[in-house]
Amino acid sequence: MRARRSIAACLLGAAACSTTVGGLAITGFDKAFAASPASPPVSGPGQNPGQNGQNPGQNGQNQVQNQLNGEVSGSFSGTHELNFGCSLFTETYDATYTTNTGTGSISIDGCVTPESQTLFSFSGSFTLTAPDGATLQGTAAGSETSNNASNASVSFTLTPTSGTNEFASVTGVINLIGTWQSGAPGLFSGSLSGALT
Repeated sequence: MRARRSIAACLLGAAACSTTVGGLAITGFDKAFAASPASPPVSGPGQNPGQNGQNPGQNGQNQVQNQLNGEVSGSFSGTHELNFGCSLFTETYDATYTTNTGTGSISIDGCVTPESQTLFSFSGSFTLTAPDGATLQGTAAGSETSNNASNASVSFTLTPTSGTNEFASVTGVINLIGTWQSGAPGLFSGSLSGALT
């Protein structure tokens, strides 16, 4: 109890007091606090701008990425044609897609190569026109899976190599998932999902 009263006296500002607690000598009000380890500052709302979202550079970059990806993401529908060529077949896709800001279009041309009885690889190019008229060109590669000649599931990765307006210097990819049905031309539908930066 004596040590406890001495500490209390020091904290209350007694002019002359000293005690030893746990090997730590405390003398006077100022020294008592000087001997105490500094406590980390308590952070509340708005007290740490670096961690509370006040990073305008990063926020601006995220906003631009969201706008870019919004321009190339949405559901699509169109046509599909398969002809003899390349090592076996050439394939052409033409479709329109819908975003929150309007309607865009995409065309894909390339070669189909059989990998097995049900799996085919695709390699070609694409041209995309966004709702605002900006264009994006690049490579298209992926696979098609079909258990019969009347339909197939499609998974392509579209990689930009050039573009106009907001697409002038983009990097990243656009993922395409869809299906086609045979016909002259056949039906083609699915979705685009942008992962551009």
